[in-house]
Amino acid sequence: IYVMNADGSNQRRLTDNPASDSSPAWSPDGQSIVFISTRDKNQEIYVLRVDGMEQTRLTDLPSQENYPVWSPDGKTIVFSSFGEGNAGIYAVDADGSNFRLVLHGPLHNPAWSPDGTWIALDGEPQGCNFEVFVMKADGSAMRQVTHHPEGCGSYNKHPTWSPDGKQLIYSSSDRDPNLPGTLLMKINIDGSGETALTRIRVEKTYNSPHYPCGSPVP
Repeated sequence: IYVMNADGSNQRRLTDNPASDSSPAWSPDGQSIVFISTRDKNQEIYVLRVDGMEQTRLTDLPSQENYPVWSPDGKTIVFSSFGEGNAGIYAVDADGSNFRLVLHGPLHNPAWSPDGTWIALDGEPQGCNFEVFVMKADGSAMRQVTHHPEGCGSYNKHPTWSPDGKQLIYSSSDRDPNLPGTLLMKINIDGSGETALTRIRVEKTYNSPHYPCGSPVP
């Protein structure tokens, strides 16, 4: 894990081990970074101080942990776990306490709403194709937001929130036969107003736009 100034200057390394450290995400106060690492053989969630002086392991599961994100108030980290019968969205307090299952199932890519009351995510609870869902932060009131017109084998994934919390931005595959690959889409959280944001012709889906990230201000 490295950090640098926004203009690319002052690059410095924060972690140094032979394992893979990846998927960094800032705490709201900018003092810590959550990330995933294979340093203890299994992929787990860690937090480090930006000064590099303290690194803390938050999870210890036989499954694979991924996609960690901070709550807007900086108190909670949610993440996805899959494999070993533990698939689902989990939460843990930023100090490593109060570890809990939020919702069980093949669910991934959690994203907090700006006010911290909702979590967007993607998943395939029906075992057919990935769609975008929202649920309350405690795992209740889950509902499906997107409905891919192509059905099984396609996907809507990687949701992120608009700054006002009224829309979701996400990647969607195979929407247009004239534009193969993946497009970025937006939709109102009630499922209305779905609109394409990109019109990029690509030959392979791995060259397509994925993992959108919105500005924290309009």
